This record gives sequence, structure tokens and C-alpha cells, in this order.
Amino acid sequence: MNKKFLIAGIIAVALIFIILIIIVVLSNHVGTQNIVITNGIISTNNTNETNTTANNVTNRVRSQKIVGEIEYQELEDGGSIPIPPTFTYVEGQIEDGAVIEDEDGNQFVWIPIKNDEEYKRFLFELDGSLSDDDLASKLEDSDDYDLDYTDSVRNYGGFYIARFEAGKDDDTGAVVSKLGIKPWTNISWQKAKNLAYNMYDLNDAFQSDLVNSFAWDSMCLWLRDHDVNIDDSSDIGNYLNGREGLNMPVESGSNSRWEVNHIYDLAGNVWELTTETYKTIEDGNYETIHVARGGAYWNSGNEVPLSSRLLSDYDVANVTVGFRVVLYLK
Repeated sequence: MNKKFLIAGIIAVALIFIILIIIVVLSNHVGTQNIVITNGIISTNNTNETNTTANNVTNRVRSQKIVGEIEYQELEDGGSIPIPPTFTYVEGQIEDGAVIEDEDGNQFVWIPIKNDEEYKRFLFELDGSLSDDDLASKLEDSDDYDLDYTDSVRNYGGFYIARFEAGKDDDTGAVVSKLGIKPWTNISWQKAKNLAYNMYDLNDAFQSDLVNSFAWDSMCLWLRDHDVNIDDSSDIGNYLNGREGLNMPVESGSNSRWEVNHIYDLAGNVWELTTETYKTIEDGNYETIHVARGGAYWNSGNEVPLSSRLLSDYDVANVTVGFRVVLYLK
């Protein structure tokens, strides 16, 4: 009899332990479930907490300097792209996304920009058209955003964006842009910013950073001009209403249907933090909210396409939010 009671007690304890784990997982996910969509802007009240001190770290100790000059690669379509030191050309053309790769296998795609009018912030309606909403006046990029990037785009005719959502190298802890790596989520904005900015050692040729609003929106225009549907992304991303209906994040680059102009998972999978901020006043207090882009696996692609914005608590980590890196030439 005592043995039966002992077995029953063990089973009860095991069940309680499993329930507690489920509660913890759900509490991480619930933070971004309550959303309101207004002219392409999504607001969310995220109650997750994170250790911001632990998140204030850089990706690597900059103990050396990358040397070399920017060289140009002639492409089959007659165009050319600037190649920074340690990188080589992989595939693609100017119009469909030329891909480069560094010596560690991280890949980036060239986004061509024809003029200054194409490299700026835009608000997109859900039909893909540009919005005149006054929310635009409340959006800006964070104070440490380097406006010299505009000069870089003007001088070189474009910039690079990571081919894959940012992942974490399990061996080194470094941020990567590689095929088959799960997105780095549950990360604060400040840590994502630090990791992106410090992805590479010091050099005089290029600078990595967290993607900014100018880069994301000008990329959207470029994709739209090449027949990518930016107002209904259901067929090009990991969404709840997609063909797979996975309802979970997957490794970036795992599905060829989620590739547009050689870039993977811009739509769905996980939201991607940017340097863009939204200024608001709550209860008389001035508040800065960081903006994420692109939608996530628990959204619907027709309601939250790749051009969408998410207003997220500025230093709160969440399992549905990751980030992506950009690369500018000096």
C-alpha cells in the first residue's frame, strides 16, 4: 500500500512540474498576443521582464583590425557591386539580389538604391500603398543612429542586409547570418543593437548595425518594384495562415518559399527589432518605444505583411522577437 502511495506521489509531483514549465513558456509568449492594428502599425503591451544589465554586452572583444579595401565585382547582368574586405561574391544579380559571404560563412544581400528619395522612411497601408497617417511624425530612429549611412548609400548606390535572421553560434556565442540557424530571440533591444554593431572587428571599409527604418522601408520599395507582394505576405513567410501553419519559429532559410530576392524570412517567423522608435506620452510621461518589423509565426500574413510595424516595449525580451543585421560601406 505504501508503495502505491509513493508512486502516486511521484506522478503528482511530475505533473505539477510539467504544468509549471508550460506556464513559464506561455507567459513568455503571451506578451505579444494583445495587438491592435492601425494603418500598418501594431501596438502591444508586453509584460515580460529581462535582466538589462546582462543584456548590455557586445558580440566580441575587438582585439584586431580588419585590413583591406573595397573592390568591385562585375556581374553577368552588366552591373557591379562593391565587395568589402573578407567578403566574396556568391550568387545573384543586381535586380534579384546579389549575395556576398564573409570568411566565416555569414551572407548578406545587396539592396540597390537609385536616389535619395528611395532611401527614407515610409509608412505602408495594408494594400501596399504609402500612408499619409500622422503617426509618421512620431517615428524616428534612435539617437545613436548614424546618419552618415545616408552618405554611404549615396556614394555606393546601396547597402547590404543580412540574408538570414540573426542567429547565435552555439560554440562562440557570436551573432551570425547563416542558413539553418534558429533566430536569436528572447533578447532585449539594447543587446540586439550591441551584437549587430559589433559583429565585425574594427576596419576602415564597412560597418555592421541593427537594421534601421530607412533600410527596411527602402528594401520594401525595391521588393515591390520586383513584384514581391508586400501587402499580403501569406505565401512568402512562416505565418499562422500559411500553407504549413507551423505556429512556431523555425531555422532561418529552412523553406525556399520564404525567400524573396535571395533574402529569407523577412515576412513572418519572428518580428525583427530595428533602430526605429515611436514617441508617445503615457499618463503624462514621455516614452520611447522601439519598433520591430515583418510579422511573426503567430500572425496572419494578410493582416501583418513584411512591411508592418510592431510597437514593442523598448528593453523587453520576448520569444517572438529577433533581429537582423545591415552592412554599410565607409
